[in-house]
Amino acid sequence: MRAHTLWICVSLPACAQLAGIDKTTGGGDAGPTGSSLTIERYSIGATIVEAPQPIGGLPAPTFFIGSDAVPGVASGSNAWTTDQIASAVLVQLPNTPPELFEFPALAVTELYAQLERPGATPPPAAATVDIELSLPSAVVAGETFEILDVGAWSTHALAPAVADTTIAAPGTSYASFASATGRPLDAIGAADAILALRYTGPRLSAVLDLPGFAQTGADTISGTLVALPATQTLGATVSPDTGTTRLATVAPLSPSAPVVSWSLQAAPGYRIAATSGVQLTAAAAPVTDLAVTATYANPFATVRDWHTVFTWVIHSDRAYTPPAGALATQTIGLTAQLVTIREPGDGAVPDAASLDAGLPTRVTLGATPLVTDGLAITDDPTTPLVVTVASDHPTNTLYRVSVIETTLAADMVTPLATTTFAYTGVDATFTLPANTLVAGHTYRLRAQCFEGGFPGIATGDLTMRALPLSFGLLDSGVFTVGAPR
Repeated sequence: MRAHTLWICVSLPACAQLAGIDKTTGGGDAGPTGSSLTIERYSIGATIVEAPQPIGGLPAPTFFIGSDAVPGVASGSNAWTTDQIASAVLVQLPNTPPELFEFPALAVTELYAQLERPGATPPPAAATVDIELSLPSAVVAGETFEILDVGAWSTHALAPAVADTTIAAPGTSYASFASATGRPLDAIGAADAILALRYTGPRLSAVLDLPGFAQTGADTISGTLVALPATQTLGATVSPDTGTTRLATVAPLSPSAPVVSWSLQAAPGYRIAATSGVQLTAAAAPVTDLAVTATYANPFATVRDWHTVFTWVIHSDRAYTPPAGALATQTIGLTAQLVTIREPGDGAVPDAASLDAGLPTRVTLGATPLVTDGLAITDDPTTPLVVTVASDHPTNTLYRVSVIETTLAADMVTPLATTTFAYTGVDATFTLPANTLVAGHTYRLRAQCFEGGFPGIATGDLTMRALPLSFGLLDSGVFTVGAPR
């Protein structure tokens, strides 16, 4: 099964939008004497569906006016306002941690994106699917097959034998499908795209593209896959040598050598830089390669408007194992990386996949630079703490910092990483609210710097997004919070 990853820079519920999607806003913009926060929901399935995010039942956000904290007042179906001029607003949306927004604009419009089909329901009890597929050629060793529902975002691996020309999996339990969202499975819906995918190595080499259907509990997916000649060309110049040099400046420094990978995805959510969708091809690459060339086919670009998105990543990873406490012997995976996301050209002229964003080089919490793993923080967590991100670029379009806590799952063995708070703003320094951190708990701060991708940022409109987009990321040193003194 292949990963169907969602890249959303701001308000991850799991980065950006091109012009062309009309927005429907239920809340009113603030006048010159007040501030507002408006939430737009983007549901990414076979198409993007945009609607106001209902705020009924959600806790009111907190607007910060100087040293005062003022609750927002609901305005329309998807906005809160205050009649005072705020410098920041703290809000918690469904299935996300509390997030602090700090922008010079008086009115902030936030994008809340989900991999989903609006109105999704659970599947029928004991639902089964008969899978009956014909192949354009016999199966050869190394090929892989899967069913992917773009809408319910469910996927199921198929395992035909070498030399088979058909795939028959009668009575396949829908419960055996995996959810690409991490949520419980949704039922198959009429607005979905049902895909049977064949991969030769990492390249999509055949496809069956079917319309969705209302799942009854005893359904059939059948048809003949069509071979896909690799008639499109990717040509891009990259700078792994620059990335390697920059990754050597971060603290904590990774002991492992940098690794490069890239992918091409047919992405329904390309307008908001969401790369989830169908992998067209992908590869790991030597860090000495200064160019990426590949052939591929995107059969969805015209018929479904799923554009091809090219993602290139260079990263250096490290691991930390706490020596004592509940997490002793557990390995915490950490990373530093540079990422660029763009739509590729036609291959006639190489694209320059630039690493324009700053790379966070260190993060400071209160008086403590988080430059090694295993730190014990003595700052009082019941008071506000200043966080500062140092970057190798003096200015960036946007900064984001996530507070990630490491705990143990219910089995008391598996480590879990949970984002408990996030900051998004145009400044590299912000104040972490009091009691965000808990004494005795173990955390890291994940800092990100973004360049490009947010043409409306000056007016606080985070729904306006555009490719290309690049970002740098650093996991700070792992730390445990001491008791207040």
